[in-house]
Amino acid sequence: IKCVVKGLNQQSQISSWQAYLPNDEYVTIPNTGDTIIFQGELKKIKNAGNPNEFDQVSYYQAKGISHLIFAREWHIASRGEIKGWKYFKEEFQQHILSSLESIQNRDYQILIYAMLTGDKHELDSKLKRTFSQTGIIHILAVSGMHVGLLAAIPMWYLRRRKKKSGLRTMIVLIAVSIIWLYALLVGGSPSVIRSALMFTLFLFADHHRKQSQSLNLLCASGFFILLFQPDDLFSIGFQLSHLAVLGIVIGVPALSTWYLPSTKWMQFPFK
Repeated sequence: IKCVVKGLNQQSQISSWQAYLPNDEYVTIPNTGDTIIFQGELKKIKNAGNPNEFDQVSYYQAKGISHLIFAREWHIASRGEIKGWKYFKEEFQQHILSSLESIQNRDYQILIYAMLTGDKHELDSKLKRTFSQTGIIHILAVSGMHVGLLAAIPMWYLRRRKKKSGLRTMIVLIAVSIIWLYALLVGGSPSVIRSALMFTLFLFADHHRKQSQSLNLLCASGFFILLFQPDDLFSIGFQLSHLAVLGIVIGVPALSTWYLPSTKWMQFPFK
């Protein structure tokens, strides 16, 4: 979304800024490519100086943002035309939303759409507040679990067909392409990129008859992410995603030494 800011005399000294628009349910939400005009005061991000307070300067600096604007009023100046990758992403989201039209309840439609794409803009503010107050807002975010579900089918196929063949190679390439296409279409959050990297490395290692360790895959994913985005080291999303998987990698084997379910299908998560 392009924003036209009036009276910005020091634009050359500002690296990047972020605008917060007032939430009004009666105002049309702008689409990607639209030009909006708003009024507000551009302020440099500063800490209040209180002991042990939240360091918002470092938080926004990791995102490449130096100034904030809290708009008082705004309106859409013109509708834009989406091109390239943004157009493909927008079409993907619209296709998901239209495929859910068979569901009669509109709230259920938007809820499933948010869980599949991570886009919560269509959600009613009251519903979002309910999820937040009950502590389950995280289920609306796209995570590594979504990527894992995509990778489950090719992983199952590769485990059943041990013999190397052209079809096996094609399955791996298609699976990796689908995983990364989905990861980019849903926004590429740290947990999604981490999961996509881990499954990519696992699929290629399994295809070439190489044994892979979960801890090595986790460390490799963290290395590649920080190689291209060093500031993600200070991102809470990056930290929690890798620490959660680290806890599973270390904790599950330790747990299986003193407890192992009797049935085979319940033993699968412990292996």
